[in-house]
Amino acid sequence: MKARLLRLAILVGTRVREWRVVRRTRLAEAMSWIGHRLQPWMARTAFVDAVHEVNGVQMKIPRPPDGAAGSSEFHMALGTYEERELDYVLARLRPGDTFLDVGAHVGYFTVPAAKAVGPSGRVIAIEASPASVRLLRANAELNGFSWITVFDVAASDHDGPELLFRSPKSPMWNRLVRFPVRDGMDTISVSAKTIDSMVAECGWPPIVGMKIDVEGAELDVLRGSTSCLDRNPHAFVIVEMEGRMRLESSLAVLHLLEDQGYRFRLFRRGASPTAETISSIASRT
Repeated sequence: MKARLLRLAILVGTRVREWRVVRRTRLAEAMSWIGHRLQPWMARTAFVDAVHEVNGVQMKIPRPPDGAAGSSEFHMALGTYEERELDYVLARLRPGDTFLDVGAHVGYFTVPAAKAVGPSGRVIAIEASPASVRLLRANAELNGFSWITVFDVAASDHDGPELLFRSPKSPMWNRLVRFPVRDGMDTISVSAKTIDSMVAECGWPPIVGMKIDVEGAELDVLRGSTSCLDRNPHAFVIVEMEGRMRLESSLAVLHLLEDQGYRFRLFRRGASPTAETISSIASRT
């Protein structure tokens, strides 16, 4: 009961923050405080170390390290993490479809998508972090979804070795690094593959859509997906976009997609802008 009430409170709070009348008044500051402090506390309060019934499936979700700033795993356990994005994916999938989850983590998108496409379909889940891969496979087995294909590699623009930085805050923030590694950075060697090579291994099934969340490597992933996207011109792509230090690479991603004829939708603001319009939004975040 407590978890359901906290889930409802978080979802209502998120919606209220997006109201135009709130964003344009002094209420915006108060709602921002709620969104950045109270909601993460509420999600932590609801978390229990158990198998979670979330988004119509069963999932093992790891608790972040004590003292870590992130709260995404706690929101996953409530089903309040990227709920609009997940709703969009599930609304587009039909039995027999194939969906790509690039940066699958423990399967928050993968497992519900596998339920949606059913045993006649397929979900190709790509994840480089070994601990996350173990939970991803465990969650597929927990639900009996044998039509999930897991690639324990990093998606990139080439096939070959890479270095993966392991964040002390959460495995969700692990990322590929190509600059000289600083002392004290926790890195491991991983294999990288292109989306094209992985989908080719699977026999080039028609792709309905893909979700890409790879902590700044989105442009490389798309550069390694050209054949897949060419073969599936109507496939949707959900891609994370960030401002600040990653603004330049985010805009390059958007321009690459725009050059290929894609139109954009912002889940949080309900618009369908061009890459230039998104750049102005991103530069203010």
